[in-house]
Amino acid sequence: MSKTVFFLWSAMTLFLASRPAYPADTLSKQDLKDLQTKMSQRQDLALSFEQVRVSNLRPNKPSVSKGHALFQKPAKFRWETITPKPDVVAFDGVNLVNFKPGDMTATRYKADGDRAKEIREVIDFVMDFDSLLKRYKIVSSTKSASGIVLKMSPSVKDSAITSLDISLDAKEALVTGVKMTFQNKNTTEFRFSAPTFTQADRQMFGAPGGVKIIDGL
Repeated sequence: MSKTVFFLWSAMTLFLASRPAYPADTLSKQDLKDLQTKMSQRQDLALSFEQVRVSNLRPNKPSVSKGHALFQKPAKFRWETITPKPDVVAFDGVNLVNFKPGDMTATRYKADGDRAKEIREVIDFVMDFDSLLKRYKIVSSTKSASGIVLKMSPSVKDSAITSLDISLDAKEALVTGVKMTFQNKNTTEFRFSAPTFTQADRQMFGAPGGVKIIDGL
C-alpha cells in the first residue's frame, strides 16, 4: 500500500469513527398526531410477548414469562402465557375468565378486579394511545432511525406507577416495548414482537366450549 493510499485510508477511518450516532430528534406535535391517528384506526392486534418483572428486593433475579396476546378494541383481550407455566386470561367485554389449557374448568373474576387490572393497563398502552395521553404526560420524547421512545409520568399523584417508558416502531405506529416503574421501585417490562393485524375470532376471548365456569372470589 502506498503512503498516499494509506494516509487516505487512515483519514477515512478516523472520520467514520468520529462521526456521531444518528441524531435523535424531539417528537413533534405532528409526529404525535400521526401516531394517534394510526393507532386509533387499529382494531385487532396479535403479537408475542416477553414479560420481565424485577423486584427491588431481588434485582438480580428477574421473573420472566413468555407467550402470546390478542387485543381487540374496545376492551377484549386474550393473554396466553406459554412459559414458565401455561395459563390463559381472557376477557370478552363482559366476563373475565382464567384457565389452563386442557382443563375442564375456568374461573370467572370481576372485570375490574386486580386480576385484570395490569393487563387492561397494557391494552391501553398498546391499543389506546388517546387514553394513555389523558392519564400520562410526556416528560421527554426522541425519534431516531431505530424508532420512538417516550418517557412519561402519571398525571395524578396517587398513581401506583411513577414512570413509564414506551418504545414504538415509527413506521408501523406499533408499541414494541413498555416498562413500568412502581412506587415500591419494582419494575415490569413487556417486549412485543411478531405483530399481525388480522381480525380475531370472537371465541378466542372466552373459555373453550364445554368448560365449566366457576365464580372466583
